[in-house]
Amino acid sequence: MAMDRAVLGERWRQVFGHPAPAKCRAEFLRQALGWQMQADIHGGLSAVDRHHLLRGTSSAAPKLATGSHLIQVWQGETHQVTVLEEGYWYAGNR
Repeated sequence: MAMDRAVLGERWRQVFGHPAPAKCRAEFLRQALGWQMQADIHGGLSAVDRHHLLRGTSSAAPKLATGSHLIQVWQGETHQVTVLEEGYWYAGNR
């Protein structure tokens, strides 16, 4: 049996300890409650992932492959950087 918005709101209060957001649709409440049930059973986000989500950052820094070339034209001059195993090569300098 599908729960209506009022029942979902009450369940939200039981699970999260505060009222459901007033403008959230029943489908969102249903999905969030379902996710929480799974997290309770299987484990939720790690502390690191939760921190990154709250800050809006990625938990993995992007990596450039060794040998990649980064090329940018700035003020009419072409600049090229080569990614090395231990750093970068730019204009003859490491």
